[in-house]
Amino acid sequence: MSRDAKIISGSLQKGDQIISLNNTATPFFSDYIKAKKELKNVDVTVGIIRNNKDTIKTVAHLSDAGTIGIMSKSPDKILGDSVRHYTLLQSIPAGTKACVDFLDKQLSGFKQIFAGKVKASDSLGSVISIGNTFPGVWDWHKFWLLTGMFSIILAFMNLLPIPALDGGHALFCIYEIITGRKPSDKFMEYAQTVGMVLLLGLMVYALGLDFWRLFK
Repeated sequence: MSRDAKIISGSLQKGDQIISLNNTATPFFSDYIKAKKELKNVDVTVGIIRNNKDTIKTVAHLSDAGTIGIMSKSPDKILGDSVRHYTLLQSIPAGTKACVDFLDKQLSGFKQIFAGKVKASDSLGSVISIGNTFPGVWDWHKFWLLTGMFSIILAFMNLLPIPALDGGHALFCIYEIITGRKPSDKFMEYAQTVGMVLLLGLMVYALGLDFWRLFK
């Protein structure tokens, strides 16, 4: 929410994008639900983006049921779904395109985190978060779809230029090709140690976030 957001009165309009509730940022619908959890039958200040350009604030009444005249629907309820069949040869380019599109969306999410628009603590997770992503009942399509998504993410992470990952080894090889000199064994040892500490620290942090969400 920008500080120079205009203050208006009146109800929300179709197409408004809610970005805050009582000055609490709500980048995701789950954040909005959390922000209004303890509020009932009161007027609230809603930060919105209107017409995809104007950042404004409006006052809306939160009912006893905790609603302000909007409701959520799953994408399939809004857009519907369809089944498309591919031959073996058609599935290869289609799967490649789906992989690239998914990775592009993940990169956009990483950019949001590094830009400070999304909290890392709300987006990171470990094995517990991964397990909770899978449905409670067997669905072969969702199972293999999620398995493929996690494989893509792991493959991308492995290519990052961090020591102890394949991307780090590739970086040292490129350095050796360009300079004609191999990094010393002592340097490689220190680099590998730093890389492992970073990776283990990230794993511990993500696991800690999962436990925090379980018991908070």
